[in-house]
Amino acid sequence: DFNATNPTPVSGGRSSLLQQTITHETYTDSQGNSWLSDGVNNSANPFPWDLRASTETSINWASHKGWYIDLKSPLSFRGWEGERVVSAPLLRDGRVIFQTMIPNLDPCEYGSTHWSMELSAADGSRLDVTPYDLNADDVYNENDYVEIWTLDQNGNPIKTDIPVSGKR
Repeated sequence: DFNATNPTPVSGGRSSLLQQTITHETYTDSQGNSWLSDGVNNSANPFPWDLRASTETSINWASHKGWYIDLKSPLSFRGWEGERVVSAPLLRDGRVIFQTMIPNLDPCEYGSTHWSMELSAADGSRLDVTPYDLNADDVYNENDYVEIWTLDQNGNPIKTDIPVSGKR
């Protein structure tokens, strides 16, 4: 944010903002299996959608003046793809809902890839409840969560079921 009478950033730049991160993203392997991965740990994706998960770091308003999220895939073979927000975000019930676009890099092709993202408007974290009915049972609950695997401080795998933050 910029102050109209002073061209310096009001927020003090990214260093004074809380960073949220896209931690997991779906990819399909050569056998056609769908995985939700952080680039190291894979979890089976049981849904027919490409999905994303993000961090849920709470904001400390004493040290942060807002938040940001870089639109970067956690998968090393994707990484930065030129993704951008292409429409005005919608604020509803404490959520920010926005669409992104990743342009096709082949100049001879048309089209793009799109993501629908839904995060907490206050701190950019993933929501406590699922924003998507992924199993199409007309109920938004834990059956629409995905499992992710992380490692604890001793290197032991830990399974966690979480709501997703984005759907392609």
